[in-house]
Amino acid sequence: MRIYPTVVLEGTALAEHCRPGVYPLLSEEAVLDFCADALCRCDAEGVRVIRMGLHDTPTIRARMVAGYYHPAYRELVESRLYLRTLLAAAQEDNAREWEVLTAKGTLSKLLRHRGGNRAHLQEKGITLRAKESEIFAPGFLQINGTVRTIYTPIRQS
Repeated sequence: MRIYPTVVLEGTALAEHCRPGVYPLLSEEAVLDFCADALCRCDAEGVRVIRMGLHDTPTIRARMVAGYYHPAYRELVESRLYLRTLLAAAQEDNAREWEVLTAKGTLSKLLRHRGGNRAHLQEKGITLRAKESEIFAPGFLQINGTVRTIYTPIRQS
């Protein structure tokens, strides 16, 4: 499966509808949540997602007038799933210092670009110490000894 959030390009009918507000766009946060839920549902059904977001091209960058584009869109979506998992753990665990183990190659997704997920937890009074471990597969992490999966949808359809 491929998951593409809407990207509106100049010179298209959709671009003409966006200008007067005929086609209202969702917030970037809402689109991230929808894509995260879609990724969770695919995982639950055993459907492999081979691409999220459009391939980075000069044409897209030059012609995009609205929508949701990032060259590493899947990383943003997976970072959202890690944040959801961390926030769910925060509701269940009163500890203020967390030891988190995540799969090899997923630390950047856990922490998010520029440490955004870590900063979000710090605002809630939680100190996060994270490192990668070969014992976990991507999509799994351990928070203070409890193993969790990131593929848990929060929206109901």
